[in-house]
Amino acid sequence: MQIAKTPYRYKDIDLNFGIHPVKKDIDTVTDEVAINRSLKNLLLTRYYEKPFSPRFGSPIFQMLFEPVGLTMAAAIESGIKYAVQNFEPRVRLLSIQTRPDYDNNGYSISIQYEINNSTNENSIATFAFFLERLR
Repeated sequence: MQIAKTPYRYKDIDLNFGIHPVKKDIDTVTDEVAINRSLKNLLLTRYYEKPFSPRFGSPIFQMLFEPVGLTMAAAIESGIKYAVQNFEPRVRLLSIQTRPDYDNNGYSISIQYEINNSTNENSIATFAFFLERLR
């Protein structure tokens, strides 16, 4: 008798606090959507913003007040790498691309990662966003 392997799913609550129509409970998000939201929250959290965890977050927000350029893009990349490797155990980083956008005074960021413990054969996902001074 062979036991079927059930897919491992990561699940978080939906921060929009939508109500599930059948269960009448708060909606949930799973796998890639949950991880992408977690990455966004992690990267936009400043150090000392989370009580009792002063090193949680990333330094990239403070770097946005420096002139836009390739040097700052490399520094932002290393800040993202540090934050994701230390505070997001659900993923394994594959690549980070940070491109300065001189006209819009920000950076286009693309993070490619693999979801850990996933039974999907295509467990590689990408999270992309534009980083600027205003949230």
